Amino acid sequence: MIRPTHVLTAMLAVAFTLPALDASAGGFELGENTTKSVARGGTGVALRKDAAAVYFNPALLTEARGLQILLNGNLINQDVTFQRDPLVTTRGSVTLNEEFEPSTNSGGPFPAPFMAVSWDAGVDNLGLGLGVFGPSAYTGLCYGEKTDGGCEPDQSSGSRYMLQGSNLLQIYFLASGAWRFDLGERHHLSVGVSAGAAYQQNALTVYSDSKTPPSPPYQERDEDSALLEISELQDIKPTAILGLSYMYEGLHLGVSYRPPISWEGKGKAEIKPPPQFAELASLTDDGVRVALDQAGSLRVGVGWAGGTHPGFADRPRVEVEGNVVWEDWSRTQDFVVDFDGDLDLGFGTPLTLNTVYQTKNWRDTYSLRAGVSYAALPWLTGHVGGFMETATQQVADTHADFVAWERYSGSLGATFHIGDLVDLDLGGSLIASPDRSVKSGNVYQAIPLSQCQGPDYEQDACARPGQPPGNPQNQGEWSSSAWIASAGLTFYLLD
Repeated sequence: MIRPTHVLTAMLAVAFTLPALDASAGGFELGENTTKSVARGGTGVALRKDAAAVYFNPALLTEARGLQILLNGNLINQDVTFQRDPLVTTRGSVTLNEEFEPSTNSGGPFPAPFMAVSWDAGVDNLGLGLGVFGPSAYTGLCYGEKTDGGCEPDQSSGSRYMLQGSNLLQIYFLASGAWRFDLGERHHLSVGVSAGAAYQQNALTVYSDSKTPPSPPYQERDEDSALLEISELQDIKPTAILGLSYMYEGLHLGVSYRPPISWEGKGKAEIKPPPQFAELASLTDDGVRVALDQAGSLRVGVGWAGGTHPGFADRPRVEVEGNVVWEDWSRTQDFVVDFDGDLDLGFGTPLTLNTVYQTKNWRDTYSLRAGVSYAALPWLTGHVGGFMETATQQVADTHADFVAWERYSGSLGATFHIGDLVDLDLGGSLIASPDRSVKSGNVYQAIPLSQCQGPDYEQDACARPGQPPGNPQNQGEWSSSAWIASAGLTFYLLD
């Protein structure tokens, strides 16, 4: 007989092998976790009755009876293309016109695993759960050439001063508990909490302008470009998800909230200077810190379940759910890069590497999600859904690192009931974003040797007070789309 302790041991063993996948599973969300929710438009806060409740709404664990094991994975791909406008600079009577090669994400698809277990311990009103997963997200970007060793940067790329490559791994470890209060014969209220830790590991590659002294006009010459590689950024933070569920016959109401996380990854920096300084330049200290904020998430949902499943007397035939999700991304105004060392060119006093503020100006996002399930046959349940989401990035702040514009999605899926003990879920989602044309960009290249520094850029060294040094980097034509293919298995044991 399978025991809950055996299940926990197996889950933890698998969890610690996740980094070996070399996949950027994690990061800021794109789509949703688990196949059923992918297929039903990203819903899940009101009607989940399985182990995935540890993530969507821990209060729903009281509806996940017996011992359930959920093994799930998303395969996510995001296409991004950026054609930067030509850069026109004037020096005296000479006008220079520099054109750029298109920047295309070659990172390819990657998996985002999700594993959870729920158990009622034989108590009618109790629900317990454990979860180990990476959020459904895409941050394994490469605007150069994808190689077995990572991403080979392309200095001719229009995104070179925004991003060349990134690799973000994020894992949640959660333990959950829920209790149901019976309010009468036909309705009850459940409360639940998931608590644990979130781990993040990050790496990125970007070009910076090393012209000395840095002053306009900024010509972005190859001989002034230094490659900045930041790796081994790691941080671990406490996290939690709070949940509430109310049910009256077939009507289900749910609310859950995940607080924001302020990350401060500490890692190593390496600067590969222009050729004329290649043999001389080095960092006096390779330590680096990157600070960024991850939004909190509030989900509110309503669902209805009715009829009797043709294959299971204790399951509904029809489920309809709608969710509204709010995320407070407006807390993210800058990504902050702080160097421990300075740049030693082998002669004189080392040059100070100033703190870099990468302006984001992100906004809160809202999404409307809807999904339907219908049990057509004793062994088959179909799913359909879709969502629409507002933009995190304003047009002027469109950036190559996180492509977070308006999103519109349609999805389909099916659950195959293999006997009484196993469900096989298959589903997919297409996510579209409108093209963007950026004519007044607000993204500038990093110039860590400049004395004009953020976040206000009001120093005497600023040629344009209130504005970063350098040229806008994101002006041009942008397009993006994504797809998610998802599969999962649910095992129903010890009922």
